[in-house]
Order: sequence, then C-alpha cells, then structure tokens
Amino acid sequence: MSLESAELLERIAATIRNEIAPAVDEEFPKTQAFMASVVLHRVAKQLALRPGHAEAEVADLAELAADLEPLLQEAPAEVSQTAEALSAGDAVAELGPLIEALYEWGEEGVAALAAVRRV
Repeated sequence: MSLESAELLERIAATIRNEIAPAVDEEFPKTQAFMASVVLHRVAKQLALRPGHAEAEVADLAELAADLEPLLQEAPAEVSQTAEALSAGDAVAELGPLIEALYEWGEEGVAALAAVRRV
C-alpha cells in the first residue's frame, strides 16, 4: 500500500508532534520539533489542495478570457497577442505580460485591468 504525499507528510507531522516532541526534555529542541510538525502539516495541506487550486485557476482564466474579449476588440496588436497567449495557457503567472501591455495601452486599458485584478 502506498500513501499519497500529503497523507505521508501528515503522518510524519503527527508522529513528531505526538511522540518525538513530548519526549524531548530541552525547551528549544522541543519547540523546534513542534514547529517542524506545524510546517509539515501546512505542506501536507498544500499538497492535498493543489488539484482543486489548479482547477480553480484554469476556470478563473477562462472566465477572464471571456470577460476580456469584448473589452479588447479595439486593442493594439500587442495587447491582443498577449491576451491570446493567456487563453492558450493555464497559469496565472502568464498575466504579467498582459498587465504590462494593458498599462502601455493607457486609459483605454483601464476596464480590462479591472477585470484582470479580479483574478
């Protein structure tokens, strides 16, 4: 039987918190052991939530692309190209070039920037 990464980290965190840390006599190492369990617990939660976060990110970007379509009909080529690249990708990090292009476009890009900020 193999465990998922998140479950394995959660078990290690519980072992440190419930068995190792209480067995340590000195205050500083005991605190460090408890903190290690907290960190492992947080990492386990992040791993467990990763698929849901990825799905939400893709949905947000699809919604943004739909919202931007009418706002960018008269946009310069640079803005349109970066918006198209955004539609092809699936990472919020790809918003950077679009935001830069919208700022360069000036006042006309304000409504589109507002849509991007919601994401």
